[in-house]
Amino acid sequence: MKITMQLLTVMTIATMLLAPASASSGSADGCDGQYTGDEVTQIDFFNSKLLTNTLHEPGGEIRYEGT
Repeated sequence: MKITMQLLTVMTIATMLLAPASASSGSADGCDGQYTGDEVTQIDFFNSKLLTNTLHEPGGEIRYEGT
């Protein structure tokens, strides 16, 4: 069960990282709000340590160390 929960957590985070971010119009950084698909962020969760996992609680969070 613990491995399944960890795998689900990693898959959820990976999905959030790969999904296009919400665009805001008129930002100060010059972003036109168009997702081009060529932005990639790679994070290694396999060598990290899970510090907090309270996603099952209202207002919960998940925190990693060493990513």
